[in-house]
Amino acid sequence: MYFTFYFKREQERILVIAFKRPDEEQKVLVKEEFQDLEVHEILGEKSSVQSVITVMKIHRTIKINLTTEESKDYLGDKFGNLEIESTSSFVMPDENFSSSSNNSAEMMQMMKILTQAFTDLSSSLHNKKSQMKIDKFDGKTEDALSWIKCYEKACQVNGWITDSLKILNLKSNLEGIASKWFSSRIVEDKEEIWPEWKKSFIKAFSQNRIQLAIVADK
Repeated sequence: MYFTFYFKREQERILVIAFKRPDEEQKVLVKEEFQDLEVHEILGEKSSVQSVITVMKIHRTIKINLTTEESKDYLGDKFGNLEIESTSSFVMPDENFSSSSNNSAEMMQMMKILTQAFTDLSSSLHNKKSQMKIDKFDGKTEDALSWIKCYEKACQVNGWITDSLKILNLKSNLEGIASKWFSSRIVEDKEEIWPEWKKSFIKAFSQNRIQLAIVADK
């Protein structure tokens, strides 16, 4: 059964602030004392949740498939008295974002980047003979700052001089949790500005490396 959960970040805390049951339009607003993700052990163990909360900024909506056994906590009253909120009185900035929409949103953004990069790529084809390759970044075995410096050097050698080309070619040089970070990042941003991507990359993979390694292993 698919439930929709609404997450919120407050500094280092991840909160579950509401959820929707299958085939219901109203949201169940979780009381404050039950909002910490640690209370929701079932959700915390889901790889889809782990991959999203690692890079989430403030809010995120995730649609999660729960088994009959897992869903009983959210169909019942395990977390105490839960208040029902109408849809109109509970709105989040990314209300329409869910893990089930990742693929289509990512595809639209990738098409946008591809369109912009096509002209840039055609002008840099003469540099193919001097292509510089680097090891793929997986988010847990190499220093993020050192790796991104090597990547920018490869961009310079390979003729990927525009922001769109740097972002487009970044995906093929990532794997594991780093590749998931790229997918999440690309559906969040409307503009392709490389300095912003670089800043986000370093921030994401220069902190909480133990958690990133656990997520990647899962």
